[in-house]
Amino acid sequence: MGIRLLFTAAALTFVLSPLVAQPSPHKYSGAVLSASDSQLVLKVGTESLTFRISKETALTLNGKTVAAKELKMDDSAEVSAVKTDGVDMTATAIAATRKTLHPSPGIVLSRSP
Repeated sequence: MGIRLLFTAAALTFVLSPLVAQPSPHKYSGAVLSASDSQLVLKVGTESLTFRISKETALTLNGKTVAAKELKMDDSAEVSAVKTDGVDMTATAIAATRKTLHPSPGIVLSRSP
């Protein structure tokens, strides 16, 4: 009877483990202050928030997959992150956008001599 109970408990643990609540990601929006392969610093309102970047972090710039170091200061970013260690935040996804300048027709940006 004891072995059967132990087996049933182990089976339930295996079946239910995917259902254990994973931390829900929080979303943050702001301007990139700095970025490296391991972290992103984002200005959100008046605060500067630092996010860890892992191998699993999905990162895009204007819809294309990029490395974090390709982000530049003042790019806009939306970050989904979970708290790790109760304090640090790890980004699960970063969707950044960069404004591009499109000259208006008839405007000359530079002239060659």
